[in-house]
Amino acid sequence: MGTWLDISVYCRRPVTLLRFFEDITARRAHEMAAARLTRMYSVLSDCNQPMVRSRDPQEVFDGICRIAVRRATFAPALIGLIGQWRRTALCLQPATAVGAEWAADLRLGPIKCRL
Repeated sequence: MGTWLDISVYCRRPVTLLRFFEDITARRAHEMAAARLTRMYSVLSDCNQPMVRSRDPQEVFDGICRIAVRRATFAPALIGLIGQWRRTALCLQPATAVGAEWAADLRLGPIKCRL
């Protein structure tokens, strides 16, 4: 990220010039993190809209992925569903993907898990 500086310049007399440098890198990092969280909460709120407006699960998944890619700049976005359960493993199958057409044929599994 580099270093962020706040520079203040004061002129008290015609021949005197005072300059102050303050390192604000930490403050700027906190501001950027707060802005990122605000954006994420806004996207989360927007993701509720497809759930309210549609009864078809596929339309809901598509809407949420589109919002994630357009508003939150996630690329790609993928929603996966848990497929067949086995004794100690499960399979994850993609329901929808935006920004990654390769994910439509993706099959993940079996994934080890403790029951």
